[in-house]
Amino acid sequence: MGNGPCVLTAPAQSKPRRFCSFARSTALYQRVKTGKGSFTDVSMLETGLTLMTSTIVDFLTTRIEPEQRGKAASGSAQLSP
Repeated sequence: MGNGPCVLTAPAQSKPRRFCSFARSTALYQRVKTGKGSFTDVSMLETGLTLMTSTIVDFLTTRIEPEQRGKAASGSAQLSP
């Protein structure tokens, strides 16, 4: 990997919120149907790995390191410190 700056992309921040919203909706639906509450847990790491599945599989099968794309990655946004 290169020595360029780390770019935190917007999906890395927004997707865990969407996963969490879906989990909450599912939990509320379950409560309405069964009357029982439930516990939901959404990991940013697991969400990120889910979003990177194709990149991870490509690397594990070909052993070719993915290139840094920075701002060129779709859906990415440079965030100010």
